[in-house]
Amino acid sequence: MKKTITILTMITLITGVLGCLWSYDKSKADAADLMVIRAQIQHLQVAFTEAEKRRRANDIEQRIWTLEDRFEGRQLTQSVKEELRRLNKELKELRGDK
Repeated sequence: MKKTITILTMITLITGVLGCLWSYDKSKADAADLMVIRAQIQHLQVAFTEAEKRRRANDIEQRIWTLEDRFEGRQLTQSVKEELRRLNKELKELRGDK
């Protein structure tokens, strides 16, 4: 009877130790995977930000061209001049021009 209890205790301890080692290894693997995923997410965020800037710059350019076409050959009103200045300034900021 004592031998059976000893054997069962040993099996339980070995199983517990192996389970802990497996869990530890899995958590380390998950941590490495998380680092890779975080790097990929950061890359996607940068790409998305750049794409959003390009989209916004294209929208601004389109607005500038529309205003210029609409008032071509005519005197620009003060509000249109201010709008064109503001749009050009925002476009330069988006492109990183100084």
